[in-house]
Amino acid sequence: MQQFIHNDFSIGLPDRWIDTSIIALAGPPDRGYSPSITVTREKLEFQLTVREYASNQLASLEAELEENDYELIEEGTITLNNTNTIARIHTFDVNDDIKAKQMQIYFVKGSEAMTITCTSTQEGFDDHKPYFMEALRYFRWN
Repeated sequence: MQQFIHNDFSIGLPDRWIDTSIIALAGPPDRGYSPSITVTREKLEFQLTVREYASNQLASLEAELEENDYELIEEGTITLNNTNTIARIHTFDVNDDIKAKQMQIYFVKGSEAMTITCTSTQEGFDDHKPYFMEALRYFRWN
């Protein structure tokens, strides 16, 4: 049995099981909606480039959020800690009162992918973006 270690806990991970963890970190509420950073890890069924992975994620987002007024704002490549990534900023309706704005950063390493999603209200995004960028500066995928 392997040991899965995260932050302040560890748990046994049976042989042939894989880490597909989702870690959510939340900030102070803003009109009842907390800014957040979510890290999602995925095992890929077949080899993809980071661009291919990001493209697949965009298709999924557009389908999942088509009734929520999904809008792609910008997309491009950025380098974080010597790793080439795809970064995307988009908006969508959470409910009648709140529109969310997200920045997603996509990483691919071997047969694994990771997405870091930084979310805020659309109105609060520019205030939170420096904190999101600082958090990303500390990201390391060992």
